Amino acid sequence: MDLYPERFNAGSIQSIYLEIYFSDELHRESICRSGTGFLVANSSESPRKVFLVTAKHNFTGLDFFTNDPLGDQPRLIKIFLPHRKQLRWKPIEIPLYNRENNPLWIEHPTKDTDIALLEVHCDELLEYGLPYVDHIVVNPRLNVTDSISVVGFPLERKGQYLAIWTTGFVATDPELDFHFKGEEYPFFLISAKTWHGQSGSPVYTGPFAWFSRSNERFYCDSGGFIHLPHMYSGRLNPKEDGKSSDVGIVWKNTVIREIFHHAIGTT
Repeated sequence: MDLYPERFNAGSIQSIYLEIYFSDELHRESICRSGTGFLVANSSESPRKVFLVTAKHNFTGLDFFTNDPLGDQPRLIKIFLPHRKQLRWKPIEIPLYNRENNPLWIEHPTKDTDIALLEVHCDELLEYGLPYVDHIVVNPRLNVTDSISVVGFPLERKGQYLAIWTTGFVATDPELDFHFKGEEYPFFLISAKTWHGQSGSPVYTGPFAWFSRSNERFYCDSGGFIHLPHMYSGRLNPKEDGKSSDVGIVWKNTVIREIFHHAIGTT
C-alpha cells in the first residue's frame, strides 16, 4: 500500500482531475478533453453540502467570451477523488444535465463569470477528497508581482495522483475588477506558463497549507491562514494573431464564495 508522506503540501491532493465526456447519436460516451477542479464544502453541520468548483466552459463546451464551441458538447464528467492517505483515486461519474435536459451546474445569480459549481454525492467523502471549508476565507494581502501557483493537471498529466504546480506572478492589481471588451469582470491577470487541462485549477497566493496524514489535520507555516483559493480559467487571447499568450485569467475567491452561498441557499 503506497502512502503519502507524513507531512505534505495539501494543495497537491486538493486539485481534482476531470475527464469531460460527450454523447454521440447512439448515446455512447467518449472523452473530449480534460480539466481541473477543486471541492468546497460548508462546515460540518448537517446536512453537509460538497460542490465541485471548475471553469464553466468545462461544462458548457463554449468559450466564455466568444461563445464559440470548443469541441463537442459535454454531457457528463468523471472526477477522480484522491484518497486522503493512500496514493489512489476514486472515479465518480456526474451527469451535467437532468432528464429534462436542463443543466445541473450552478452559476452566479447576478454576475457573468466563467465559474460553475456542481454538487458531488459520494458516501466515501470522509476517505476521498479534501474540500476547502467555506468559512475559511482569510485572504493574504496580494499585490502586483507577487508569486502565485496554479495547481492542476496540464495536458492530461496526472502526476502520479498528485497535481502539478505551475508558478507565476500577479500581473494586474487584484483589488480591481478587470475591464475586457467593454465589460467589467471580477478577475485579475497573472503571468504564468500554463497549458490545456489547467482550466478550473485552484490558484494559491500563500502561505501554503500542510496536511498531516496521520491525524488528517491542516497546518500553516509562519502563522498564516488557510484560505479559499482563487480559480484559473485559461489564457487571455490565447491565439491572437497566431501567437500564444502567457497572460492568464484568475477569478477571485470572493465570487466563488458568493456562488457557493447561492448554491446552498444562504447569504
